[in-house]
Amino acid sequence: MKPGFLGGLGRLNDSGQSVSKGGISVIACDVQARTGNTPGGLPHAFDASPAQANLNAQVSITQAFSSAAPKAVVDYAQSRIKLAEQQLAQARQEADPQVQE
Repeated sequence: MKPGFLGGLGRLNDSGQSVSKGGISVIACDVQARTGNTPGGLPHAFDASPAQANLNAQVSITQAFSSAAPKAVVDYAQSRIKLAEQQLAQARQEADPQVQE
């Protein structure tokens, strides 16, 4: 590093531990400076419980939809078939204005 350089260096691994080092310059500070955290690294700042609650809610919603959707589709299709049959029966009873008797 050059004198007067402002910068930092960080390292993160899969175990959730991280080390951050920073310094104002090679001359003015210790290059091995730590952020003030314990030697074990930065504390976990991510709270997984809201994400888990959201995931659980999505699973419940999906399960409810998966069990209710097929019946709703069948009920809708049957109601449309019944309406079409009623309209067909009504049309058969009416005289066709296009047909001359």
